[in-house]
This record gives sequence, C-alpha cells and structure tokens, in this order.
Amino acid sequence: MRAGSSLLTHILSSNPDIFGYGETHTKYSDEAKPVDLICKVAMLKGIVFSFGNEKFVLDKVLHNELLNVQNIEIFRNLNCKIVFLLRDPEDSIRSMITTLNYSEEHAINYYLRRIKHLTNLHKALCDQYDTTVVTYDSLLSDTDSFLMRLTNFLNLSVPLSPKYQLHKTTGKKGIGDPGPNIFSGEVKTTSHPPHPNAKLSTSSSKKLYAAYDELLGRTVDSD
Repeated sequence: MRAGSSLLTHILSSNPDIFGYGETHTKYSDEAKPVDLICKVAMLKGIVFSFGNEKFVLDKVLHNELLNVQNIEIFRNLNCKIVFLLRDPEDSIRSMITTLNYSEEHAINYYLRRIKHLTNLHKALCDQYDTTVVTYDSLLSDTDSFLMRLTNFLNLSVPLSPKYQLHKTTGKKGIGDPGPNIFSGEVKTTSHPPHPNAKLSTSSSKKLYAAYDELLGRTVDSD
C-alpha cells in the first residue's frame, strides 16, 4: 500500500493492449482460472467484455494472502508478465502515517512483512516467468524512460503514456489513492512536505532499506 500502484494501474489500464480495472481482490489458487479474472474485471468496469485487441488482462495484487509461493504454478501455461512495484521505504511509511493514520510501528511492520513476501515471490517466479522490479521514484523522476522500459518489457504495440483515463472508482477510499493528484489524468511530480511525526529512527531506517535493497538486487553496505 502507498507505493504508487494506483497511478501505475491507471497508466497500464489506459493502454489499448491492456484490459484492466485495478485491484480485483482475486485470491489466486489452484482453482483460479484466467477467464474468471477477465469476467471479474469486466463486471467491475460495468461492461460486457468481448475480446478485442488486448494482449493482457491486468490485476493489482496488494495483499499477501492473495498470492503465495505455493500457488504460482497457475501461471505456468499463461503469457504472464509480473511487475513488482516498490516505493522508497521512508516515503511509504510517511504516506501510511499521514493518509491511513497508521502508527509508525504499524506502518513499519506492514512494510517489512510486505517486502519480505514480495522478495520470496520474486525469488520463486523470476527463473520461470517474465518479471521486472520497478520503483515509484523512477516513475516520477524519470517518467519517459520508466514508461519506455515497461512498454518494452510488456512488448506493447502502443507505448505507455504519462496521461491516463480516469475510472468511476478513481480516488475512492478503500479502492485506490484518495489524493488529489490521481484526478489530474497525468503523472505529477509534486512532492509533499514530510509529516513532523514521520521521522524514522536510524535502526528502523536500516532495517527498512535492507529489505528494500534486497528486492531491488542492490548490494547492501554491511556497515
């Protein structure tokens, strides 16, 4: 949560190669079928789906219980592309504190559990499936390069654009980012001042960045 996934989902689902809605809360298991996701996205979008030129159906998977390492075999015979999106730990923690009213301890524990789960998923998936790890910070600071990289990864016929379409659920609390920037219809680089109570301790920061760097594949300074 608070990783920029609403923005990225809007960008992806606005591309003609991608049929998407956002977060469908689908729990992936041995019984899950691709057609179920297609029908669910169509229902959430409020349309009757007919196959057109789309190459992908999109889902945003936000919670650990929705996809586990034990269930990744369901993707084996599918043309899946899996994107792991990360946000700078301190920015994520501040956003959870200011937007979700989390305590610092709750936000840190959530972030560490989520990053550990994503790291385990990435290790299990990367040898068999097409995966990539991207950051929200790159999306904002180097938008064109970020979108071109993702366009190439997905092999889209139309490049991803920094401008996107709004949904009927855009900005609704509990579904996606409720902040004002998401309504602009394009990537905004506006930064918000840090919350006065969101300064993390040195020990917390080291722990958070060690987990973040492991998933990014960086070398972490042991000192």
